Amino acid sequence: MKQGRFVDWYRNIAFLLVICCACMFSIPALAAVSSSIAAETIPSNTHHPIWASPLACALYLLIVLGASVIWAAYRQKHAQQLMLAYKKLQKIKDRLSNAMAGSNSHVWEYHRDDKTITAARFTDDLGYTRGKTISFDRFLGIIHRRDKEKYLHAWNAFLNTESTKLDVAYRLVSVEGKSYWYRDLGNFIKDDNDNSFVVTGTYNNITDSMRVQEQIRIFSDAFKNTHDWVLILARNGKFVGANPALYQRFELSEDEDLTVQLMQKFHSDQAMQVQMFSLIEQLKPGGFHKEFMQLTIPNGPVVDIMLTVKAIENTYETHLIDNYMIIMTDITEQKNAERELIRIANYDDLTGLINRNLLMDRLLHGIEQCYRHNRQLGVIFIDLDRFKPINDSLGHEAGDTVLRAIGQRLKDNFRANDSVARLGGDEFVVLVDAIEHIEHLYPILDNLIKLIEMPVELEKQTVSVSCSLGISVYPQDGETAQELIRNADIAMYYAKGQAHSGYQFYTEEMNETAREHLIMQNKIKVGHERKEFLNHYQAIFDMDLDEIVGFELLMRWKSGLQYISPEQFIPIAEEIGMIMDMTRDAILRGIKDTVQWYASGFDGYLSVNLSARHFDTYFDVSEILAWLQYYHLPASAIRFEITENVLVRDNQKVLSYMQAISDAGFIIALDDFGTGFSSLRYLKDFPFDVIKIDKSFVDGIGKDKNDEVIVLTTIAMAKSLNMKCIAEGIETEEQVDFFKEHDCRFLQGYYLSRPSPSLETFDFLRENLQNSKQNSTIEQ
Repeated sequence: MKQGRFVDWYRNIAFLLVICCACMFSIPALAAVSSSIAAETIPSNTHHPIWASPLACALYLLIVLGASVIWAAYRQKHAQQLMLAYKKLQKIKDRLSNAMAGSNSHVWEYHRDDKTITAARFTDDLGYTRGKTISFDRFLGIIHRRDKEKYLHAWNAFLNTESTKLDVAYRLVSVEGKSYWYRDLGNFIKDDNDNSFVVTGTYNNITDSMRVQEQIRIFSDAFKNTHDWVLILARNGKFVGANPALYQRFELSEDEDLTVQLMQKFHSDQAMQVQMFSLIEQLKPGGFHKEFMQLTIPNGPVVDIMLTVKAIENTYETHLIDNYMIIMTDITEQKNAERELIRIANYDDLTGLINRNLLMDRLLHGIEQCYRHNRQLGVIFIDLDRFKPINDSLGHEAGDTVLRAIGQRLKDNFRANDSVARLGGDEFVVLVDAIEHIEHLYPILDNLIKLIEMPVELEKQTVSVSCSLGISVYPQDGETAQELIRNADIAMYYAKGQAHSGYQFYTEEMNETAREHLIMQNKIKVGHERKEFLNHYQAIFDMDLDEIVGFELLMRWKSGLQYISPEQFIPIAEEIGMIMDMTRDAILRGIKDTVQWYASGFDGYLSVNLSARHFDTYFDVSEILAWLQYYHLPASAIRFEITENVLVRDNQKVLSYMQAISDAGFIIALDDFGTGFSSLRYLKDFPFDVIKIDKSFVDGIGKDKNDEVIVLTTIAMAKSLNMKCIAEGIETEEQVDFFKEHDCRFLQGYYLSRPSPSLETFDFLRENLQNSKQNSTIEQ
C-alpha cells in the first residue's frame, strides 16, 4: 500500500512538470501569434493573470527541478541502504550456513496445508530418490519401529501445544536398511496476524555421538560391574577413583579418602607397592605394562593377580600423562589350575613320585653335568613281579596301596640328588647321579631288591612282591636320555626272564635282539597296510555225523615268499596294538568266505580267537553284526574263542564286555581250558557255551593217565554245566576213538584236516557236504 501511494505521488509531480513546460514554451508562442493578429484588430497592451505569468511558470520549473533532484537523491540513498542491508543479510546467511554446517545442522520444514515435510537428509543421507519433500505419512514409515511411538508422542505434544518447542532424538532407516540417529529441533513461524502457518527447525545427524554414548555406557557398566579391581591414580600420586569390586573386596568406604584407606590396607605389603610404583614410573604416555604378582589381601589370603598399568595421556598435550589406570585381575584359580596341570604333567598322581616327563628333564640335566665333570650316571629300570595277581584278586585298591608303599620306600632311601620316578603301572625308574665307578651300584641294587621285597600290610592281610631290574650306565650304554631309558628297559626284560628279584646290566647283544624286535614291529605295520595277512581255516567235525560243523579262523602272514609263524607276529601285534585292526580285517574276510560256504549248503559257524588285548577297551560287535546283516548271515555264523588269561585281567570289565557279546547272539567258547589260570568260578560267572580241551592234554591220551583223567573230568563237567565240549589237537586215530568212546563228539586237529587257505577250504567243504548227502541217501 505504501508502495502504491509513492507511485501516485510520482505521477502528480510528472503532471505538474508537463504544465510548467507548457507555460514556458507554448504560451509565449501563442502570445506572439496573438499579438500579430491583435495588431490588426486589438490594441497591443495584453495583461496575463499572475499564476500564468512567465515569472510564475519559471518558478514552477524551478520547484519541479528541485523536487526531481531531491527525489533522485532520495532514491539513490534508499538504493544504497537496500544494498547494504542485502549485503548484511547475505553475511548473516553465510555465517548461519557455516555455523549450521560446522555443527552438522540442517533445516527441515513441515507444511500444514498439504502435510508434507522437507529436508535434504531424505536424499543426501538416506538415499531415497523421491526428492527432499515427502508426505508426513511416508516420513513416519521410515522412522525406526522402536522409535516411532516416542517420536509421535513428542510430535503430537508439539502440535497441540504451540508454545512447546520440539526436541526429539530418533532413528531413520535408509534405503539400504541402515539406521541413522537424528536430533530434531522445531518451532512455529507466525504471520502478521500472529497465526502459525509453518513449522520449521533444524536437525543433526547424531549417529556417531550416539555410538560414542553407547560405548561410554557400556564401558561405564563394565567399569561398575567388572570383577577386576580397577584404580585410577592421578599423576600427583593420589588415587582418585575405584570401581565397586575393589571397594567391596578390600572393604573400603566411599565416604573416606581412597588414598589414605589404600595406604593403610597395604602398609604391610611394601614389596607389592614398590613393584607397582616402579612399573608406573617406567611408563610413557599411552604405554601399558602387564605383570604377574602376588597380593596379600588384608585379613585374607595371598592371591595371584595380573597387574595391568595403563598411562592415560592428556587429550591435548599427548606428551603429558593425566592419570594411570591400574587393573588387578584375580587369577588365583587360573594359577592354581596351572600349578595343578604342572603337577599332573610332572608327577604321578598315585605315588607322588615324578613321572616320565620330569624324569627325562632331570636325566638330560644329569647327562650334562656328568659330561662336564667326567662322571657316570646310572639308570635303574624296575618292574614288579607278582603284582598283577594281587591287583586282580584283591582289587585295584589293594594294588594301589602296594604301589604307594613301594614308591615311598624308594623315595625315602635315595639321596636328594637322585630321582625316583613311576612310569606307570608297576614300572619305576631310579636315576642314580654322579657315579664314580659302576661297582658302586651293586650295594644300591641289593638294597633296592630288599626294599621292594619287604611285605606290605593291607587291611586284612600281608602281601609281598619281587622285582626285575635293568641297568644302563652313561656314557657307555647311551649318550641320550632316550637311549639310556630304552637300554635299561631291554636289560630289565632279560632280568625278568632269568629269575625273580634279579638284575641285569645292559649289553650290546641285548640291543641286537631289541633291534630285531623293532624291525618285526615295523614289518607288521607295513604288512597290514599291504594286506599281506591271510585267513587259513581248520575244520571242526561232528564225529557222530562225520560232518564239518565249523571252522576255526587262523591268521597267517606271507611276507614276500615266506610264511612267518603266528607265534612270532601275534604277540608283537598284540604288544603294539595292531591286533585289533588285524582281527577286524580277518573277520571281514572270513564273513565273505562264509557267504560262499552257506551258498553251497553249509550252515555251521566260523570261530574267531580274541586275545586279552581285545578286552583292554570295549570290544564292540556292532560292526560285525552290521556285516552279517549286509551279507544275510545269522549271528550264529560267528563264534568267539577266549583264553583263560583274559579272565584274570579286570573281571568285572571283561564280564560286562562278554555279556554284551553274548546278548548280541554270539556263542563264546573258553579256549585252551586248563592251561591258564583255571577256575571253576569262571565257568560259573562268565557266559561260556563251549569248552575247548587244550592240545597239551590231548597229546597225553594213551600215554599219561593223569592227562586222561583231566580230559574225562573236563568232558563230564561240560555235560553237567550243559556246555558243549570240543577237543582240539587231534593227531591220531587212537585219540579219535578215545573221544568217541567218552561221548565227546566235536573234534579238531591235523588228523582230521590241516589249516588251509580259502580256496582249498571251500573245496574240502564241498567234498564233505557231498559225502554227507551220499551217506544220507544210503541210510534212507
